Amino acid sequence: MKERKYIEEKYKWDLSKFFKSEEEFFKRLKDFESNKRKIAQFEGKLGDNKKLLECLKFEDKVEIEADRLAIYASLRLSEDVRDSKINEMNQLLDKILTDYSVAASFVNVEISEFSDERLMSLIEDKQFKN
Repeated sequence: MKERKYIEEKYKWDLSKFFKSEEEFFKRLKDFESNKRKIAQFEGKLGDNKKLLECLKFEDKVEIEADRLAIYASLRLSEDVRDSKINEMNQLLDKILTDYSVAASFVNVEISEFSDERLMSLIEDKQFKN
């Protein structure tokens, strides 16, 4: 099997659709870390519909960025699993995503404590349709 450096460019993925460079990836990853602090601001406040909606929209935004980071890192790893720098990139990403998941774990817990009536009213509320 040929090493990646010997493969013609036309046969390589264009990862610039995700991030223009590795530097941009690491900058966005660093920015992503701040989401732990931001999600914590919602803890204990999901009983308020306005805060709940704000939190759910924030979680959607975070999930999109997490997916983008994960896809990029995974594709980079697929290029050459022997590359220690790319392995480190994936390990750092895994740690940051895990840290965020731990910080955001209260969301599901708080929502699971809602009464059936509250859940039904949220389903009917137009603000929560999208």
